[in-house]
Amino acid sequence: MNIRKLNELRAIFLFAFLWVGASAAAAQPAGKVPEEVIDHVAADGTVLVLVGLKIPWQMESSLNEDQVRSQREAIASIQKDLLAELAGQSYKITRRFDSIPGIALEVGADALAELAHSSHVTNVLLDRPPVESKTRRNRTRFRHNCSRARQAMAPSWCSPD
Repeated sequence: MNIRKLNELRAIFLFAFLWVGASAAAAQPAGKVPEEVIDHVAADGTVLVLVGLKIPWQMESSLNEDQVRSQREAIASIQKDLLAELAGQSYKITRRFDSIPGIALEVGADALAELAHSSHVTNVLLDRPPVESKTRRNRTRFRHNCSRARQAMAPSWCSPD
């Protein structure tokens, strides 16, 4: 599978995730921010969130180059507007998306309250911290074990890479 198709699939998945979240958020009396997000920020001081942005959107595969560029500019613009609303609040950008209407943030309670009242936001969902890849974990474990083995008997099969 080529990289463009993989990125397109990721975008579709994330958009679907945000869309389902928007539907769920609309059905909740609390509004855009689910109780579990509020609970996390209350317990930890900050919370990782995915923020759905209120902007028309289409899959890029159905658009021509000019439409893709225009859509991406619109996404960047609404992200900029939202971040301007968050000025002075406790937040950190964890990821800006260029092809889907969303942004990933780490927010404090003040920024979360601002997101809940923003006209640019459709929904706010819990994000999760990036998971270390299995390959990277195995490589780290291998290096650690080799380091211990070198100290014991310096085997030739533990070569640094």
